[in-house]
Amino acid sequence: SKPLSSKMLLRLEAYVQRPTGGSQLTAPLTKKTCVLYSSAVSRQLHDGMSPVPVAFSFASVNFTVALVDSPKTLIQVKGTDVSLFDMREGRHVERRSFNSVPDEWQDFISSHRTSPHLSATLRSDGATLEFQQ
Repeated sequence: SKPLSSKMLLRLEAYVQRPTGGSQLTAPLTKKTCVLYSSAVSRQLHDGMSPVPVAFSFASVNFTVALVDSPKTLIQVKGTDVSLFDMREGRHVERRSFNSVPDEWQDFISSHRTSPHLSATLRSDGATLEFQQ
């Protein structure tokens, strides 16, 4: 049976146990296995302005978690309903030029471009990019 819902947001501290009905994902930048990721590359165009996104990708699968305070309590989670915040482990940020990153990261930008007009000059202008995952 389906449990009652409070219709309120919850913050849970839990350990991921396993995906449900599928396989784990591989995060595109760090190559770590996971059940969801959000990867973005941005570029600072003007001082004082927010960075402009250059590439973005998000993926998730449904999974099961065990509560930290009650490991026998398992909860099934729909990956698309998860919002990540206050990440300590699992967050990765690097600032590097396009030419200094691995080929896989350059491929990520090419495959997930959000600003094609900015992507065309990345190889030649040496601008610093921020890679986040």
